Parts: sequence; structure tokens; C-alpha cells
Amino acid sequence: MILRSEPAPRRSCAGLTLFEALLSLALLSLITAVAIAGLRGPSPSVRLHRAAAELQTQISEARLRAIDQNTLQVLTLAEAACGAVAPSVTLYPDGTAQGGPFCLFEQEQSLILHLDPVTGKLIRDEDHP
Repeated sequence: MILRSEPAPRRSCAGLTLFEALLSLALLSLITAVAIAGLRGPSPSVRLHRAAAELQTQISEARLRAIDQNTLQVLTLAEAACGAVAPSVTLYPDGTAQGGPFCLFEQEQSLILHLDPVTGKLIRDEDHP
């Protein structure tokens, strides 16, 4: 007597495994998050810190001009006024500076900066003594 066994039915290869489905979902979520963040633009705090960096760059360039040309440089910044009077920065040929404070506003956030008279660097209000 010869016994014949029938082969096991083949499993269909159509469809996704659980791992493939989870990986696809994770990638789709990551792409969506990046796209939404790109469409919203920078947050107000990022824009404030960017404006502070630009202000620092302007002050540093004027300080270098004052030292290089051995002349007094004065910057008046209307957009950074804390009160009714626009603040100005006076930069001396010896590298010292005088001026401030500077107030930057973005929506409901604000940033108050003071000028270090020796280095010409801007210091945030909470870091100011």
C-alpha cells in the first residue's frame, strides 16, 4: 500500500505583514509631521531669537567699523523701542559700547535685551544682573 500525502495548501503572498504595515504608518506619520511643521513656519520664540541675532550682528558690524575707522558709530533702532524713545547704541573706537535696553516683540512674546558696555554683546533680561 502506497500512501500519498497531499501538499499543504500554499499561503497567498498578497497583503502586508504587521511589521510592514507599522513601518509604513510610521513613515507616513513622520512625513506628515515634517510637512505640517514646514507649512506653519517658525514659532514666535524662534522669530524673536532670530531678530535678536540680527540685532547682535548689526551691533557687531558697527563696533568693528568704529574700531577699524577709529570713529564714533551710532545706531538708532526704532523697531526695538521699549518705551516712547527709540534706543540707540553708541560704539566707541576703543571697542566699548553704550546703549539699550532693547525690547523685541512677536505676537504675545517679548524679549528684553541689555548691551554689555565692554564687549558690545546683547544680554537677555533674565541674565542681566
